[in-house]
Amino acid sequence: MAFIMLIQMKYMRYLMLQIVMCHIYCISFSQPLNFTKEIRLDNRSTILRNVVLEGDSLIVTGEIGRDSLQLTGFFIFKMDTAGNIGNIKYYRDPDLTDHALLDGINPITINSNGTLALSGHFLALDDAFFMVLNKSLDTIIYKSYINEYRSLVINCLAQYLNEYYLIGKAQTQNYDLDVFIMKVDSVGNRIWEKTYGLSNKDEFGVAFILDDGGLTIRVSKAHDPTPTIKNDSRYWAQFINIDTSGILQWMWEEEVTGDEGYGGAFVKYGTDYIYTTNYLGDEYSAGILQAAQLVRRDSAFNLVWRKVYGEPVSFSNYFGDMAMSRDSNLLLAGQILDDSGDFNWARVMKICPDGEVLCETRDTGYVLANGESLNRMEGIIESLTGSIYAVGYTNRSLFLFDGLILKVSPDGCIDTLCTTTSIEDNLRLLEQKIDAYPNPMQDELNIVLDESLPPDVSVSIYNTMGHLVFSDDIDGHKKTISVADWPVGLYVVQSVSKGSVVASIKVVKSSK
Repeated sequence: MAFIMLIQMKYMRYLMLQIVMCHIYCISFSQPLNFTKEIRLDNRSTILRNVVLEGDSLIVTGEIGRDSLQLTGFFIFKMDTAGNIGNIKYYRDPDLTDHALLDGINPITINSNGTLALSGHFLALDDAFFMVLNKSLDTIIYKSYINEYRSLVINCLAQYLNEYYLIGKAQTQNYDLDVFIMKVDSVGNRIWEKTYGLSNKDEFGVAFILDDGGLTIRVSKAHDPTPTIKNDSRYWAQFINIDTSGILQWMWEEEVTGDEGYGGAFVKYGTDYIYTTNYLGDEYSAGILQAAQLVRRDSAFNLVWRKVYGEPVSFSNYFGDMAMSRDSNLLLAGQILDDSGDFNWARVMKICPDGEVLCETRDTGYVLANGESLNRMEGIIESLTGSIYAVGYTNRSLFLFDGLILKVSPDGCIDTLCTTTSIEDNLRLLEQKIDAYPNPMQDELNIVLDESLPPDVSVSIYNTMGHLVFSDDIDGHKKTISVADWPVGLYVVQSVSKGSVVASIKVVKSSK
């Protein structure tokens, strides 16, 4: 029992450290770039889609423009942390009759033995394929799967218990799209395939996490309420959970209110789900993306918060991939239009789990002759040293793209405080200026501030969800508050003066 309590306290201390860091240091500033690289492979249009980490190296995948047979394929290369590109391998339809696409969010995974598994689809035949590559990026397993669907797109690849799940969407009847999932074994033999959806709605499987002994899949659901009106489809979020045999365990979908949008990446933070949406305004063709959103829901899918990050006037505000950083914050890649409407910036963001922006980087990429810049970032990852890498593309001319890689500094801090001392040192200084007892607390909590702090201070207390549970002024640097009705758990006490946190400490509410 003592060992279990020790583990729990260590986890609580770690979690609270993240919360304290988030509440104190969620400040928006430009994050410095270590480098920006534009890449054109084989003198063809080059689009970078995904990036994964292999030790200290990066593995980057993307789409390569038409070759001499007028076919599009994909590529994989390795890159070190200095931006040097190693071996490049090109892949296309072995029959040389179709476009081979490696698309979507995270269609690749690295196995424990260092091999690389990936899945994609052919554009014309709408068949799926699965591949395993060795460390030299040579193909050691290749399987293609003929299907009877009118169209098929593979968006992501999940690995679980040495088996793989190809996830995407299939056109099952007429113009109806359903979530498509195919399970294959370690060498690519098909075990089963299933679709999930309604005939009067379109469902796309866009992202996944391993969850509850199976897979939880983020679905983007669409409905066309007035078929006679062009491009008026509505999109909202749905989540489905399946076991390893493909049996649906549970499903949840949000109510269509007007705030929802086309789906993207998602992660699990503790027991909560955090996911991206791209709000669709007045549609044109595929839709005008008017606002990149981030949404957090608890384990019962109750809304914790929904926040919008920029509202441009054209189809240029978008979130691509999302990942968790090593300090438990959110990393996002995307794009945003600037106020002038000339630059479609490449965008990299680091956001606290409470939705506040920790830092943001924007880059113009290639500037066209007319003074405009068009960029889109797709994938994002953090290295072992904390550097952030985002991959995407910048527009050179009509139908010609260069791959774009941004390497962002791990600290990103430009204010004097962060450049002269570490965050851990600052936390210790803040804790030295406040005392709170008893700790653990049960019925009441006494707060005592250092006499060196200014007299015009207030106290704010947050729970582990980042919700404010108490706030009041402090007279005479002392305060006693009743906590008898508070839930058991961890809390952070902050003393604030003129909008700045001047002292902070962690406390625990225990059961009687």
